[in-house]
This record gives sequence, structure tokens and C-alpha cells, in this order.
Amino acid sequence: MEDSLNKRYIVKLMSSSVSGIVNASILAMVPTALGPVAFGNFTYLTQFFTQVLAFLDAGTSTALFTRLSAKKNNQQLLVFYFILSLIIFLLVNFSVLFIKVFDIRHYFGDSVSLFEIYLAALLCFSIWLSQVFIKISDAYALTSSVEVGKIFTRLATLVFLYLAIKFSLINSATYYVFNLFFTTVLILIFASILVKHGVITKKTMTTTPNFALHIGVFKKFCKPLLQFNIFGIFVGLFDVWLLQNNSGSAEMGFYGLSYSIAALSVIFTSAMTPVISRDFTKYYSEGVTEKMVQLFESYTPLLYCLSLAIGSYLLFASEDIISIFSDERFIEAKYCLMILALYPMHQTYGQLTSSIMFALEETEVYKNIGVLFSFVGMALSLAFIFVFDLGAVGLALKMVLIQIVSVNVQLWYVCKRLKIGFYRFVYQQLSSTTIMLLTAFFISEFSPINTEYLVWDFLGNGLVYSIAAFVVVLSLPKLFFIDLGLVNNFKKKIRIG
Repeated sequence: MEDSLNKRYIVKLMSSSVSGIVNASILAMVPTALGPVAFGNFTYLTQFFTQVLAFLDAGTSTALFTRLSAKKNNQQLLVFYFILSLIIFLLVNFSVLFIKVFDIRHYFGDSVSLFEIYLAALLCFSIWLSQVFIKISDAYALTSSVEVGKIFTRLATLVFLYLAIKFSLINSATYYVFNLFFTTVLILIFASILVKHGVITKKTMTTTPNFALHIGVFKKFCKPLLQFNIFGIFVGLFDVWLLQNNSGSAEMGFYGLSYSIAALSVIFTSAMTPVISRDFTKYYSEGVTEKMVQLFESYTPLLYCLSLAIGSYLLFASEDIISIFSDERFIEAKYCLMILALYPMHQTYGQLTSSIMFALEETEVYKNIGVLFSFVGMALSLAFIFVFDLGAVGLALKMVLIQIVSVNVQLWYVCKRLKIGFYRFVYQQLSSTTIMLLTAFFISEFSPINTEYLVWDFLGNGLVYSIAAFVVVLSLPKLFFIDLGLVNNFKKKIRIG
């Protein structure tokens, strides 16, 4: 029996919240333990092989999720994708062998060893594989069991990482091994849950898939995504290569730290997006498009406001956050963080609009939009990083500008397909962003909390800001496009009005 949407979201949110706390704690320990150069190399290598895995994936994991969401109990599809995963694993190993045979390690930087390159490749593959298992569980509505396993694993990761740093066991190489071990444990937990719930059985392992059929289906869905990935991944690799080689490992470390902190503001949206995406596909396959529209109109403004609220506070508290998460060697990262704090806001719209496009199998349009802005993004990277020599700040500027414009183009197309108003969503972005940024600015300037302890200042001001933002949203729900019925019910429960 599958979990309800509310139950899946609550468990997903709990898991994301725990992951957010764990990630924040890790960021408070690892950059300082490794230093800007080693942390910059780690960021560079993992981002490089993440792009390689995205290219090899070519949208196939999204196709797997979409097909399983529309039609479960497809044992042939699972076996087919298992074989495809083995091929991807071999290609990842081949890429490292290529680097060794042709002796091109120096392109990754003089301080990077071949062993670190291989560990980064294995780590990124294991992370990709764990995400595939999560997509399978979401498609089968087994979110609760998987996320509970994820919570315990993340907490164990934090405890053992703290001990490893305390006893000086973490360096540029052992940090890869540490992450690889716990990601492997997570994969084994996911696999055992799928076996327990009958998703993977003996019959599954002995099923012979119809390769011609599945290749044809995946080709139709993934061909546009592969074409986009070629451009998008090239640009992604170009960005990190340009920053690493033009500005140095320290700037890459500043960017990596800032991006990781900014990503914490998508806790709520990252929890809800796969849950909603599954229902988008389910409703479309059943021909109930009005429910797709209802979900999109109800949740998009709400999730945008949630990520906006966190991002706004990060922007004005950037210097304090950098000081808490690292030491004085990373203080220049505050400018990069101020810009990247705006990135996750529109990532919410991007996640939901792309989910609609995948459910509608409009991958060709998705590709065209992506390719266009990949070229624009490359031009901006050259301008900001190479010409104006802005380093991490330049890459952050490029990321935010491209995200805002490209996502709104996707939004326009989705609104056209679903026959809903586009400009109301634009107005919602402008009005809610302006109000929330002003609220965060006011709290940062006039908050009465000022102690000698930076952490308590950050937490105290964050609490004051949270209350202020909460009151503002409840007072002006129309400007945030929050459902009035939901707000009125909530006011009754807490005896307001």
C-alpha cells in the first residue's frame, strides 16, 4: 500500500531537515579541517565528475522515474536499468583510465593526485546510484521507509566525521573514502527496503528485458535531454575549469562553501518536489490534468516563499554565517554567498516547471531552452571570470542571472500548456521577493539581539526574522499568492482574527 502525499511529504521534509542540519554541521567542520586549497580541489573534482555522471545519465534516471510513476510493477524496466547502471559504472572507470593513459592529470591542477581523481569518480557514481534508488522508491510511493533509513545514515555520518576530524584522520584523500563508505551503506539500505517491499525479487533478477522496446522508449524520452546535457555539461565543466585555472583553488573553495550553504535553503522544496513530480506524472497518465494544475498553482507559490524566506536571511547574514562555518581564510566567500543566496529561490520554480515538462514528455522544448541559456551562460562566465576577474563572485552572478531568466522562460511555456496565467506568477515572484528581502534587511539592521557570541546572535536574529516573516506572510497572503482558505484555517487554529 502506497503512502499518502501528505505522509510522503512530512517524512521527506523530516529527512531533508536532518540532512540540512547534518550538511550545515559538516560545512562547519570540513572546510576548516581541509583548508581552502584542499576543499577547493574536492569541490572541483566532485563537480567535474558530477557533470560526467549527468552526461552518462543523459536523462535516463528521469525517464525511469517517469515510467515507473505512470506504470508500476515493470520488472523488465528495473532489470534494463540495472544493466544500464553497470555500463555507466564501467564508463566512469574508463574515464579515469583515459586520464591516466594520456597523462592529463595536470589539467586538474598540480596539487591533485590520480588517486584523488579515482576516488572522486567512485564517490560521484555512488551518489548518483543512491539518487536512482531514491527515484525508484518515490515512484513506488515508498518514500517513508527510504527517508527514515536516510535519516539514520546521515546522523551516523555526522558522528563519525566529527570523531575522524577530532583524531586528525581527515585529509584530502581520506575524506573521499569516508563519504564513499557511508554512501555505499546508504545504497545497501535502499536496496534492502526495495527487496522487503517486493520491488526487487528473485523474479526481477531472472527477468529478461525487451532491450529493443526499452531502448526505443528511452531514446524518444532522453534524446533531447542528451543533446541538452552535451551543452549543459560542457558549460558546467567549462565554468569550474575556468574558475579553477583562472582564479585558483582558493576561489573554487569559496564558491564550493558558498554554494553548499546556499543549498540549505531548498530543504522544503527538495522534500516536496519529487513527491509532487510523481503525482504530476500519475495524474497526466490518468488524463486528470486539472489535478496537475491544482497541485502546481497551490504548491509553487508556497514552496517559493519557503525557500525565499531562508535565502533572504542568508543574504543579509552572510558574513556571520561564513565566520560560523569556517575561519578567517574563507571570509572573502561572504560576497559569493550573498549572491548565491538568491539562487535556490528560482530553483524552486525550475524544479516544478521541469517536473511538469517531463510529465508531459516535453523534453524537446526543455532541451531547446536549456541549450539556448547554456550558450548565454558561457558568455557570462567568460565576461565575469576571465575578463573582469571576479572569481567566485563572477560564477555566482552568472548562476543566478541564468537561473532567473531560464526558469521564467520554462514557466511561461508550462503556463501556456496548462492554460493558466503566467504574469500572476511573475508578480508573485516580484512582490514576495521584495517584501521578504525588506523584512530580512530590517531585522539585520534593527534587531535588538546583540551578544558576544556569534552563533547565538545568528540563531536569535534568525528566530526574530522567522517570526517577522511568518507574521508578514499571514498578514499579506494575497501578495504571496498563498491560498486564503489555508491561511484562514490556520488563523482559526492559533486563534488569530
